Amino acid sequence: MVKIKNQIKKICAFCLACTFPVTLLSCSEKKTVSLPGQPSETEQSVTEQIITDAPAKPQKLTRFFDQVELKSGNPISDDFRIIGNTTDSIYCMSYSSADMCSYKTCCTNSDDPSHSGAASVVPDNREREIVQVDKEGTVINTYTASDCTDEGGRPYDIKILPIDENNLYYMVTKCGVSPDEDEHGISSYCVYKAGAQSQSVKIFDSQTFDYNYIPQSFCIDKNGKILIPMMDFTTNHTGIYVYGSDPVPEYTIECPDDNAEITYIFTGADNSLYCIERHESKLYRIDTQKGELTEVSDFTAASENTFYKGSCGYDFYYQNKYGIMGYSIPNGKSDQIFMNMDCDCDTFPSTAAVLSPELIIAVNNNFSDTNCRLCKYVKADQERLDELNSKQIIRLAGCLDDLSVTLMIQKFNSENDDYRIAATDYSAYSSSYDTNNITAGIKCDSDILSGDIPDILLPDSTMDIPAYLSKGLLADMNSFIDSDAQFNRDDYYSSILDAYTYKEKLFLLPVKYSSATYAVKTSYWGERDKWTYDEFFSFASEHPDIQPFDSDYRYMIFMSLMESYAYDHVNFDEHSCDFDNDTFEKILQFINDDTIPSEQEKSAEWTDFTYALKNDMSLMRYIYMNDIYGLHRMINLYAGENVSLPGIPSDSGIHRTVEPGLSFSVTENSDVKEGAWMFIRQFLTDEYQDGIIINDLPLKKSSLYKRTNQLCNDETLRETYDENGNPYTLPAVNLAERESFRNFMESPARSAICFHKIMIIINEESEIFFSSGCTAREAAVSIQNKVSRYLNEML
Repeated sequence: MVKIKNQIKKICAFCLACTFPVTLLSCSEKKTVSLPGQPSETEQSVTEQIITDAPAKPQKLTRFFDQVELKSGNPISDDFRIIGNTTDSIYCMSYSSADMCSYKTCCTNSDDPSHSGAASVVPDNREREIVQVDKEGTVINTYTASDCTDEGGRPYDIKILPIDENNLYYMVTKCGVSPDEDEHGISSYCVYKAGAQSQSVKIFDSQTFDYNYIPQSFCIDKNGKILIPMMDFTTNHTGIYVYGSDPVPEYTIECPDDNAEITYIFTGADNSLYCIERHESKLYRIDTQKGELTEVSDFTAASENTFYKGSCGYDFYYQNKYGIMGYSIPNGKSDQIFMNMDCDCDTFPSTAAVLSPELIIAVNNNFSDTNCRLCKYVKADQERLDELNSKQIIRLAGCLDDLSVTLMIQKFNSENDDYRIAATDYSAYSSSYDTNNITAGIKCDSDILSGDIPDILLPDSTMDIPAYLSKGLLADMNSFIDSDAQFNRDDYYSSILDAYTYKEKLFLLPVKYSSATYAVKTSYWGERDKWTYDEFFSFASEHPDIQPFDSDYRYMIFMSLMESYAYDHVNFDEHSCDFDNDTFEKILQFINDDTIPSEQEKSAEWTDFTYALKNDMSLMRYIYMNDIYGLHRMINLYAGENVSLPGIPSDSGIHRTVEPGLSFSVTENSDVKEGAWMFIRQFLTDEYQDGIIINDLPLKKSSLYKRTNQLCNDETLRETYDENGNPYTLPAVNLAERESFRNFMESPARSAICFHKIMIIINEESEIFFSSGCTAREAAVSIQNKVSRYLNEML
């Protein structure tokens, strides 16, 4: 029997990408067999992971950058990037999609069609030019990067090392396929000293290594030694190669961390050499005399960083998803240099050169066209800040992972004469391993419940929404809707608004959302559109020889059943719950039994689980219904006949669950409610709602009608699948399917956004049962006690 915890590990990557509320995943990684009634330690352990260099919450603007497009604007081509800088110069290089060299593209044998990457590598025979520009974007020099493409025209990877305006070095990483029969990857490195107009001189050419690895930087020390990060896949050694003029490294400096990857080597302000390890974001001092790395232990940051040359007292700058930071090694801390919210523009820097904390040169991709633009960001003086702060500030807080929010803030700020959004991006508090922003939700809870309350909140399922409601922190969004003459309720799905209504208060406005349900072959269940728990269990027991579900996402099935049960049996008003009963024990036992096939069982017995439902090897499927193709695919691909949508069983009869993809709340005590609604209502317009086309559903009916019509009428969107080695193209969507989808979208829905804390308790206590640490009865009693305590103490 494959236990729940093993299932969690198997589907971790999948679940983290889903919008359905399975955000409790990382909370179950710490297995603790505790006695019934003991308090959970989960949140304390998560809180300790908070990153300390996240942006501070704005009251008034203290920093702002004006964006100015440089006069040359586009010094190279439609697509280019900044690859380095000195004090007064910026170096750019053109690139294309083929430049983004991965293991697959570099190692593809184009003569072998079985290599999936072969068709995607487009030969590109352009000269690789490195263009040097000044602070105004004027071209100073052009360097032709030698030996940068292979015989097929595919570009090799190029890294540059500008020491000063007169000394530019660049390294070409050559990746390919070994000529022997194994066709394993090989790589080698060449270093050139650049001269103007194709006068580059090769100063080093390495031996060929039997693996593919593309270093992200290199360095030259004061003695002329070349340092290149290495990752030897044959020995699992990682660290740094140190070269003289010989193609074989003189020696290697190994990284003390297992599975490490050094991503950036640089010379600090003290002229010492340093490097940064990517996975743990550790900073090391390089001792070339002893051949050692010494950890500088007080550097911590998320791993998805781009590093830039330091200046003005900073040893290096690094760019992450919310802005640019400067790091000083002697001070051991990061300072905010530039946040994405610091500028009124329709985009933000992709690659940059930080010449000083007051001046940044950057490449921007304007979303209104496809071309790159070279811009500079100039820090505003006090007079400019006073002008901006003359507007009323609207404080917005939440995880700004949705790019549309960032762009809408910038648009609103540049166009509105009376109000200005000042945003706190709580996603900055979550590490790269916390993609569900659990840490961010805890930090936001802590700030809000301690009295630091914004005007607009972006709620998500990691926040303690019941506590917000019990304390009266959230305003009724109905008041804004009813007073807005341009808002017609009939234009929007009332079932979705009802799902986020508590005591007749619309506490959250979802501008887009996802929906999930169970689908069953009509020949098995009939055309009934709902079922109770007893009906669900009876249906499964009537077919003992058929697996209930056709996927191994056991944890997702468990969570959907538990969230449905919590919705029906937790009463926030009365601070009561009902988990100590036979029905709840049946749910626990249903998951603990082999009701859902494991990966091993499928590989041994199922030729293709995609068609298990069609081949009567399973009874139902868990599906996301985010457009009509979710239903169309279910009928024509997975089931091979009509399906019914009784959904997730419940006592209330509400059979589908919804989760907001993006939502807004206004706080009750905000004194800028009018401005807050002016900002939020931009997300309800046709322009925004019509643009919701991937993963989520629009709240506006007409927008979904348009999307449905396009999917039904555009022949080019018809999907083709491989069925037992034969191509199978889905037929056209018929009228019955459209009617069924329309009925589903109008049906009542429930949201689990208020049950995050409760699901943590259920998840932890159920794991004890699944690990044979207690009986189902004991788990139910423990969950009853702990949820009761939460309801009475926390609300």
